[in-house]
Amino acid sequence: MAWVRKENDDIYDPSYTDMLRVAFTSEFKRGKLQDLVALLSGRNFETKQFEESIAETSFAGLKQGVLNFINETHFKRFVMIIRSAGFVDPSLIGSQNALNFAYILYLTLRGQGKMAADIESAVRRWFVMSALTGRYSGSPESTFDFDIRQMHEQGFDTFGPATFAGELSDAYWDALLPNRYFIPAIILVIGRARAIITTATAIGKMTICKKRIGISPNWSALNSPAMRPAIRFPKEVAKNQAPIICPTKRRGANFVTELRPTGLTHSSPKV
Repeated sequence: MAWVRKENDDIYDPSYTDMLRVAFTSEFKRGKLQDLVALLSGRNFETKQFEESIAETSFAGLKQGVLNFINETHFKRFVMIIRSAGFVDPSLIGSQNALNFAYILYLTLRGQGKMAADIESAVRRWFVMSALTGRYSGSPESTFDFDIRQMHEQGFDTFGPATFAGELSDAYWDALLPNRYFIPAIILVIGRARAIITTATAIGKMTICKKRIGISPNWSALNSPAMRPAIRFPKEVAKNQAPIICPTKRRGANFVTELRPTGLTHSSPKV
């Protein structure tokens, strides 16, 4: 861990709990930390008994997960992938859990021996999808547990595209997302996010299904840095006190004094 002392990048600044969550989920294919406590105690989930061999195996597995987490190559490669998606500043990232699971996915696919290009594309797309939809904002542990189990049982090549199709349908891009963030500048972010999600080939060539303003129909983001950094989505503000642009003018006498321009014959105040 000596390299951490010289690490100044704050895109991903995990806490101790984040490290445990990522290490446990990526190594044990479970998403609930209460299961980690049970496994370290030697609990056999099938027989409901406690066994010393399970405790020893669990401690060894957790140690390997932590070592994978703090590996300098793994960590810096993951941060580079997040930056390549356009998230170049911590203020642009609104979900720490989305980052945690993206790192889990990176370690999982790397452990399966996937190609580097395929890993980068999968992690980039999954992170953008989860950040846009708030996938891990409600019950993160339950969602972590579901996603990692499905990826383990079906494989990411099956579960990933099915999830993208379900969460990010045409109705989401064309109606739900623009209506939620209805300002002209956000169209550029929507187009860029859609380009990251919609992959044409495994080497990272991105194709936007519907041409967006300011976005090229064919765009590659794998080997080039972000051309335009991501823009934060607007925050909800109270709209019940809109500013008065022009005061209301009513007919009849009033007590408002109007000054005539200097230089006219009748320059005195008029009531």
